Amino acid sequence: MGGNGRGDRRVPNGIALIIPAYNEEHNITRVLDVALVSPVLGRIIVVDDGSADATAKVAASFPGVEVIRQPNKGKAGAMHAGVEATTEDILLFLDADLKGLTTQHIADLIAPVAEGRCDMTMGLFYGPPHPSRWAHRVSPSLSGQRAVKRQVFGLLKNYGNLGYGIETGFTKLVKRGMIKMERVRMDGVSQLMKEEKYGFIDGAKLRVRMFYEVVRTRLSRPYKT
Repeated sequence: MGGNGRGDRRVPNGIALIIPAYNEEHNITRVLDVALVSPVLGRIIVVDDGSADATAKVAASFPGVEVIRQPNKGKAGAMHAGVEATTEDILLFLDADLKGLTTQHIADLIAPVAEGRCDMTMGLFYGPPHPSRWAHRVSPSLSGQRAVKRQVFGLLKNYGNLGYGIETGFTKLVKRGMIKMERVRMDGVSQLMKEEKYGFIDGAKLRVRMFYEVVRTRLSRPYKT
C-alpha cells in the first residue's frame, strides 16, 4: 500500500489531476500508481471529501501527491476544492475507484484539450460486459472522467453545490453551445459500483442521492447567462 519509491517527480506543466475521493482507501492506490508514472501530469491532488476511513492517509503515502481534507461536501464540492487549490490551465478529473486505467488513457483524455480541439473531454468505458460499462452506454453524460479547461468552471453558477449533478451541468453547457466536447474511448477501464463498495443499503442510498442531484440539475439553469 502507498508509495512507489520513485520520489517526488512532479514537474508543473500546466496540467493538474484532481481525484475526488470518499471512503476509497481500498481503491485509490490503483489510480495513483498509474498517475504517478504519467509524463503529462504536473500535479496530482486528492480531495478527501469527509472520508471515515484511511483514504487521506493512503493518498498522502504517495510521494508527490497533494491531499486536501474537508468535511463531506459531495462530488462537486470536492471538485471545487481541487479547482480552487490549482492554477493550472487544464484540469483532469478521475474517479478514485477505476480499474484498468493506463497512462495512455490519461494522455488520450488530455490531448484533445491540450491541442485546442475542444474545451472538455469525456471518457467512456469500453470492454467486456460490466455494470459500469453498461451505465456508460445508458447515461454516458454522467461519466466523471474528464479533462477540462479551467475557464469552463467560470461558466457555471455555484458549481460546488451541484453534487453528483456536476456532469449534468457540463452537458448543459455543451447543449447550449457554450463549450465544445469530445468523447474519448477508455478501453479496458471499469469502476466499482456503489453497492459493491458500501454494501447494498448504503450504496443504494448514495445512488438515490446521485439521481436526485442529477435530476435537480437537469431541471435547473446551472449556467451563467
